[in-house]
Amino acid sequence: MIQQLIRWRKNNDLSQSEAVRILEDAGLPVKLGTLQHWEIGRARPHPLSAAALAKFLERRPYLKNSPSPESKGATPKSLAPVVQQLARWRAFNQLSQSQAVHILADAGLPISVRTLQSWEIGRRSPQPVTAAALTRYLEQHPNIKGTNPRE
Repeated sequence: MIQQLIRWRKNNDLSQSEAVRILEDAGLPVKLGTLQHWEIGRARPHPLSAAALAKFLERRPYLKNSPSPESKGATPKSLAPVVQQLARWRAFNQLSQSQAVHILADAGLPISVRTLQSWEIGRRSPQPVTAAALTRYLEQHPNIKGTNPRE
């Protein structure tokens, strides 16, 4: 079930925060921390939540035909190129935000999960020095397979 949820989120290019908002709008009150715990395998949805989630995923597996933020009158959020690169790196390496933060901290790039979330939803952008260091790390380490992000 959770793998299906992760696929739905990634196929629709949604951050965890965006997915939580969509799930809440659909009547599934899920907190960001709960979704993160599900995705990293630290917790599982309760049977009632799992059933509601399964029903949701059957009805709305893809949002590509949904109205865009522009058509809703919202200003589209533009992400810094390094944040786009970071999101692609996370997706390629199948990392949750917390796993990515742990790996980056081990590499000398300490950021919090909250900071990463703010970057990925377009609320904030990394400072120039951080962006340069992050770009360099991502270019030097495109594939982190063989490491255990939970260690």
